Formats: sequence, structure tokens, C-alpha cells
Amino acid sequence: MQAVSKKILPLLTCLSLLLTGCLERDTGPAKPGPDYASHVSGQVVITAGGVLPDDARLEVVLEDVSVADIAAPEIARFQSPVAGPSPHRFELAYRPADIDAGNRYSLRASLFLGDRLGFVSTENFDPFASPEGADIVLSLSAVPERPTVPLASLVNTYWKLTSLRGSPVTMAEGQEREASMVLQGEPAMAKGFAGCNRFSGGYQYAGDSLTLGPLASTKKACAVGMTLETEFLGVLDDTRLFNIEGDTLELLNDQQTVIATFVAVYLH
Repeated sequence: MQAVSKKILPLLTCLSLLLTGCLERDTGPAKPGPDYASHVSGQVVITAGGVLPDDARLEVVLEDVSVADIAAPEIARFQSPVAGPSPHRFELAYRPADIDAGNRYSLRASLFLGDRLGFVSTENFDPFASPEGADIVLSLSAVPERPTVPLASLVNTYWKLTSLRGSPVTMAEGQEREASMVLQGEPAMAKGFAGCNRFSGGYQYAGDSLTLGPLASTKKACAVGMTLETEFLGVLDDTRLFNIEGDTLELLNDQQTVIATFVAVYLH
């Protein structure tokens, strides 16, 4: 009997290890059951009418807004293309385990028109404070478009130099004044300060093309500003195009690369 036990014991030990290995094998995450996710559904209504573009897109986000002054953690998100008149339906799936009964939650809806945010919800709406089964309605209001900034005039504007070939320009200690340029009208004359000396000369422009020169400058030697001056005058000589956006002037070379930027300064 004792001899038989000695033979059986190793067999039982191996069997035990085999069963343990089978039980501890990683079989991956459990598949969610039918109660894994809960849903919040409703509709959004656009307060202002109008035809939506083909690339309109609706987003509705469920957020935890319990803590003020921080970005609200996102619990769930719905996004879908939309077309036609409102209302537009939405449904968010969320995990009940992510919801704390002591926290506050809100739905935030956004309607994008292409890349632009066109409409947003302006009031907090807690879906868990509504009666169970009640249909949620979120109202969207139009986002005002940014007002068009009037373009500064190329001519008869004081242009302060802000960058050269991608590098910012600042006044050096001891520099007499800031580098700048004014393109006067009749007669067409470019005048400015390059960093050490004043410069002047003719210019021509038509459409978005612009050429300056030949330019002449005074011959004063300065302890500071000479490097800036050499670069500035070289850029003016390379200028072939210009672009103005709001109060910013860009000068471009013949390869359409921005080589200098200026900001308009209005003198009172």
C-alpha cells in the first residue's frame, strides 16, 4: 500500500499543477453582458432655422461637472453626421460603474458646420435629474461668427517690423528706435528706419505683387542695429509679394515664402 502511494503521489502532484495552470490561464476580458452599458437618449433642437451643410456633425458629451474650475471629465460621447431640419436624435452609451450618485453630471451638445463650431447648448442639463423615461431635449444656439477684421491699408500705414525670415525682431538696448516702414502714396515712396540708418526709395505694387527699390540709406555707423539693418534691407530687396490679414503685413519672396512680418501702428 505504501509503495502504491509513493507512485500515486507524483501523479497527483502533476495533475494538481496542470489544473492550476488551466485555472490561472489568461482568457482575456469578459465579454460585456446585456446590462454592461446604460443609455441616455434624446434630441437636440436648433433655435435658429436654416439649411445644414453636407458636412454638419453633431456631438453630445456626458460630463462630470461636480468640481468647478477644472476641465470636466468626459463620461461618454455621441457623434454623428446630421442633415435636414431639427430635431436630431442622439443616444449615448455609458457604464453605470462610471456614475457616482453624489456627483453632478451634464450633457453638452455641439453642432459643427464643417470645421467651424456653429451651434452649442448654453445651459447645463443633468440627464439623471429627469424623470426616468422622459425624453431629453437640448436647445442649441448659434455661435456668433468672429467679426471680420478690417484690413489695414498697404499705403500710408506705419508698419512696425516684427520678424525677419521667421525670427522675431526686438529693439536692442541702445538702438535709436524700432525698425519700421511707411509706403507713401503720391509720389510712391518707401521710407523707414532699418535699425541704424533711415532708408528711402521707390516701390511698385499691383494686386498682391510688390517690389521695393532701389533703396538708398544714410551712412551712419552704429554700435547696435547694424546686423538687423543688413538683414532688413536684404529682405526688402527680395520682396515680390505681400499679404495683409487684419493689422498684419507679410512680405514674401518669389518662392511665396514669408520673409518678413509687420504690424500696423496707428498714430494719433
